[in-house]
Amino acid sequence: MKTSADVRSEIDEYKASAQAILDMAEAANDGAGRELNEGEKQSFNEFTDKLKASEEELKNTLEFEARRRQLAEAAVRAAQPAPFIPGTQAKHASERINAQHRLGPIRSFKGPEAAKDAYDCGMFLRVLLARANRTNDEEAEARIAARGWDVLAVATEASPSGGGYLVPTPMSNAIIDVRALAGVSRQLARVMPMTAETLTVPRKTAGTTVYYPGENASTTASDQTWGQIQLTAKKRAILSKISQELRDDAIIAIVDDLVSQMGLDFAIKEDAEFVLGDATATYGGERGLLTMLGSAGLATPSNGTGKSVWTGLTMTEFTATMAKLPSRYQGRGTAWLCSSEFYYGVMLNVLAAAGGNTISMLEQGGAMVPAFMGKRVFLTDQMPRTTAVSQVSALYGSFSDAAMIGDRGGVTIKQSEHLNFDQDVIAVLATTRYDINVHDSGDASNAGAYVGLKTAAS
Repeated sequence: MKTSADVRSEIDEYKASAQAILDMAEAANDGAGRELNEGEKQSFNEFTDKLKASEEELKNTLEFEARRRQLAEAAVRAAQPAPFIPGTQAKHASERINAQHRLGPIRSFKGPEAAKDAYDCGMFLRVLLARANRTNDEEAEARIAARGWDVLAVATEASPSGGGYLVPTPMSNAIIDVRALAGVSRQLARVMPMTAETLTVPRKTAGTTVYYPGENASTTASDQTWGQIQLTAKKRAILSKISQELRDDAIIAIVDDLVSQMGLDFAIKEDAEFVLGDATATYGGERGLLTMLGSAGLATPSNGTGKSVWTGLTMTEFTATMAKLPSRYQGRGTAWLCSSEFYYGVMLNVLAAAGGNTISMLEQGGAMVPAFMGKRVFLTDQMPRTTAVSQVSALYGSFSDAAMIGDRGGVTIKQSEHLNFDQDVIAVLATTRYDINVHDSGDASNAGAYVGLKTAAS
């Protein structure tokens, strides 16, 4: 949004440009002057038209800045410690937040001020709506001014309404937190922050060699060799719409539900890319764990032994899978990855069949964290949920050594009231940029940092 100083600078520029055209015509013919030609007349008229428009814009901007100063001063006064007086606006605002909190727990915003953050994010959206409609929501303006938030337009070549507005940090952080908790990919893979669109991470592929030189004999030189892990951030986006009826009794519920859903949807898509990615557009061109898994890392029972279905699997198949993982990875935070159907329908049954276990023991005590053979089990719906022949049903390994996620700036949220304005809704656009690289998946000869349990073909 332009300030009055910006507009004044434009006015001075238009005045100077128009005057320069007149001065050039007056100086012609050795100072005798001449009439403006058609091109000069057109340029002169354009600058004077812009000058007139800017002077009107300056008037409106000064009025708006005066109003904002009044609201900011009111917010500062409201923020000063004062005796509690029933019936004040601060009391009513607190009552609204407390009433909202009683409607149910806050799911997305975290910390002791979760309800306050959700409420204030909703008030921020109310400010944008009021300004777009050329009205003034004094309560909402004072609220965000007291938080020190400003309404900043997205930097685009078009108008601010075309790019939308960046919303406060608590709303973006809430989506990031939901994504991290709801998804498994960022709990398993190594996450690398990216300061540019691409990132190259060096990876050691071979070390030095030990030799046994004889007496007075030279030692053969050996060098470490390095490869590279290439990450290229790609944009993912969610466009959602919420009603403009942001009443005080609905702000927290609306914002919390929106943030929760966006975080969940980002987590689901990222997990799908992480597990199922097959380099197609469906998965943003990513190649996931199942696609990249080398055949040397597969533990597959013999055909014709009843192992082509989940009910036929026994402890032997699971320990055979664990044995496939090279020793260098066994002590590096290994874990299982499978669906909840496979864990509760197969893995726990295998443990129970071993005898001597109670359900509490199977679940590793009171924490109720899924575990199997002393290893954490991460559950995702992206892994197979029903039995099938020749199917990789569970993965085991050190996934932080196998895969890397390059994150370019977390989650950015923009809001615009101009999209679908006829439907009386606010469009909220959340974007995130990252890349997934499964780089140590093994091949046909050697197992990598993770391995898989595959059902028999028959």
